[in-house]
Amino acid sequence: MMYKDMKQKKSLIICFLVTFVIIILFFPAFAALGGDEAITIDGTGLPKSAAKAGLSTDKGITDIIGVIINAILGILGTIFLLLVIIAGIRWMTAAGNEEQVSKSKSMIVAAFLGLAVVFLSYAFAKFVGQILAGI
Repeated sequence: MMYKDMKQKKSLIICFLVTFVIIILFFPAFAALGGDEAITIDGTGLPKSAAKAGLSTDKGITDIIGVIINAILGILGTIFLLLVIIAGIRWMTAAGNEEQVSKSKSMIVAAFLGLAVVFLSYAFAKFVGQILAGI
């Protein structure tokens, strides 16, 4: 395919790079949702040790919910990190355009606020999980 417009080439390259980065960054979060291998600790010998000690090795619904919450928060954290990177690149390539610089600054502030919400959500979920584990 021949592209007459340089903007089309640039947007196609950016699209491929963003897709590649998203796949690479989200893979660990999707792997956490991958099934029993992600929930149990197979391959480490811990289930065998727990069984010999008389402890239960069954995973309950709370463990599954914890894995799902951690995966979702990991994906959200990755999204906000990407937003900061994109805003930084937009700011660096603004070439003195004050409107683009102000948009980039507001995007960075919004991304950091979103990241703070994700961290607070993680802390809250961890806190509630520890309380519920003690009941």
